[in-house]
Amino acid sequence: MKNLRLAIAALLTMVGFALPANADTWTYDFENFATAINGNGPRKAIDATLNGLTWHMYGVRANFDDTDYHDGQASMRIYGEVGSPTKPASEITNFTLTTPRSIGTVSFEICANNQWQDWQVAWILQVSTDGNTWTTVGDEFTAMGVPSVIERTVNRENAMIRIVRADYTTYDFTQATSYSYITNIDNFSITDANGESVILEASTHELDFGTMNIGESATKDFTVTYTELDGFAPPAYSIDGLGASLFSYEVTRGEWQDVVTVTCTANKRGEIKATLNVTWGDYSTAVALKAEGEKSDPNQLFSGGTGTEADPYLITGPDDMLDLSYKVEYNKETFKGMYFRVNNDFSMNGVTFRPIGNNFGRTGEDAIRAFSGTFDGDGHTISDLYVNQDTNGFVALFGITNGATIKNLTIKKSNFYAYYGVAAFVGAAMFTTIENCHTTADVNVSSELYYAAGICAGALVDGPVVIKDCTNAATVRGGYGNSAGILSTNQLDGTEILRCGNTGNISDANSNVAGIVAITSSGIEIRDCYNAGFINAENSQGATNTFGAGILATIDPKYDGGKIRITSCYNAGEFNLTDPIMAPIFTYYYVDNVDVKIRNCYYSSAINTYPYPDGYENIYINDVDYSVMETAEFAKMLNGGSDNGVWMMREGSDYLYPVPENLSAVGIATVKGDNMDAQIGVADGKLSVSGTYDSMTIYDVNGRTVDTSSTMARGIYFVKVTKDGKSVVKKILK
Repeated sequence: MKNLRLAIAALLTMVGFALPANADTWTYDFENFATAINGNGPRKAIDATLNGLTWHMYGVRANFDDTDYHDGQASMRIYGEVGSPTKPASEITNFTLTTPRSIGTVSFEICANNQWQDWQVAWILQVSTDGNTWTTVGDEFTAMGVPSVIERTVNRENAMIRIVRADYTTYDFTQATSYSYITNIDNFSITDANGESVILEASTHELDFGTMNIGESATKDFTVTYTELDGFAPPAYSIDGLGASLFSYEVTRGEWQDVVTVTCTANKRGEIKATLNVTWGDYSTAVALKAEGEKSDPNQLFSGGTGTEADPYLITGPDDMLDLSYKVEYNKETFKGMYFRVNNDFSMNGVTFRPIGNNFGRTGEDAIRAFSGTFDGDGHTISDLYVNQDTNGFVALFGITNGATIKNLTIKKSNFYAYYGVAAFVGAAMFTTIENCHTTADVNVSSELYYAAGICAGALVDGPVVIKDCTNAATVRGGYGNSAGILSTNQLDGTEILRCGNTGNISDANSNVAGIVAITSSGIEIRDCYNAGFINAENSQGATNTFGAGILATIDPKYDGGKIRITSCYNAGEFNLTDPIMAPIFTYYYVDNVDVKIRNCYYSSAINTYPYPDGYENIYINDVDYSVMETAEFAKMLNGGSDNGVWMMREGSDYLYPVPENLSAVGIATVKGDNMDAQIGVADGKLSVSGTYDSMTIYDVNGRTVDTSSTMARGIYFVKVTKDGKSVVKKILK
């Protein structure tokens, strides 16, 4: 019925007839809303007549709660999320006018539901004349704990409007698992259109490229029509979403109409989705882009490649991840000496995933199945990874690695839970390098027993582990001790933690909690690292030998030798201060007969006091004012008094303190961009750029241009290379 109704409305609009509509302002106060919708709840698709106009809605119900907001007897509750694990949502949450009418100004009141004041989604108001293509009018809006009035000027004849989530084009409503994020709406009014209609319309709401072979490209067109208005520039276009990198577009401008040509290159298996956004003044619309990628050769491993360094296996989505996990665990393939590269961002939403390499359900010599290859994320992100192993240990994206390299990858919006030994990237690492890997703040890592960490749970037997240039923002939670931001436990002499940082909250019901490393039983070097996360050692078991620290919490009583070195690190994170022994850097007083040296490390007594001794040749930990940590001078202190070094203030970052950069990785840099392929090098003491480019400019760390004809001192420089009006900036160390 709904589709028939919309089709009739569209037909009448095309032939120039308007359906009957109220001549006066339409108002509705939701006092009889429960009767109008027959008491149906948010999981029902409802069509109801409200004061003479027909509305379609899903995810709404009437609100009569005396402790909640309504002006009068009732209001409407609209749910930001509607669904359950057994009954996913069947359509997007919406409140949609399906009776076309003259629409001028739309006004209504919103207020966050009492129980959901701190958890709200953003909404938008949209207009349509055909019920398929929708244009957003004005900015998105979010309810607060007090009522506010939302008003938008639509100015369209024979139009319909709706309220939906602002992220409706990318939000997967079929995966909704709760009834939450409730906004109350009351006192709705619609005036007649007044003045010239404002039009921004796309000719379609979706471009479906169908099934394509990996590597294949295809193009499709659509048009965007807009009104001639003074002061309005032509529409701007952008693509976002997980599959954005697989789509490109070109715009051909016409007279108040653009032709947009979209090209899809299917470089991944499975579903490919993105959104092409059109923005014009205060108006915007979106076209969904989709395709399905498949292998042209069913015998091809993964999504392409041969596994060599020059031609790595391509990882493009959940199917490839499941294949890799299966081959390591069940086919016993280690992929030693083989290379993998992630080709694009992707989501693991709805996928049941077993860690790549594990020992689940097996005992004896054949229990361990480890990954031994090189896995290069290539700067991409994997999201929505949910791994739950409540009876197993060594759980992460990679459960067990031996002789592996995991690098250049970010994990976001994911949850990891295990009985013990759980992290985001590696559960148990042996002779492994983890480099340039990051978790975001919407990641959670939790262990029922021991050993939880943001990056790696354990550096274990068979060879030292190197973790470098990694950051953790995930929340980490342990049950019986040894939780950390970067590495939970180290059992190998020679393990290195270099240029790593933690901003996530780290807590444990017991003890041994740290921003970087929780516990070590052998030699370890921690250099150029920082903690700014909250450290919480609850000690609910009442143990007396409990420890917490910003960098390294404690040394195992069974310490087997080796040197402990902590150099150029700082702590800016707060502690709960209820644990018996909490130290900003390391609990130095409680170590006997261990070769420990701590140099050039800093904390502020405004955060945490600790009786670090004076006059010891092997300990140099300095108390600095909290405000100093936010300055470039503090970066210089961490660099040992030098203006040049790995520590620097990162411009454009929300993080206030210095961060370390891997300068060796950018000393000689390749610069690539549109029609640009150049290399920065050093010749005769001067920086030079060779290859295809138009111009080059060199800046020092203070933003001053540098004379390229003169020999330059050692230090950090920024080189801007330009081609066809587009620039790429590279930081290098000379």
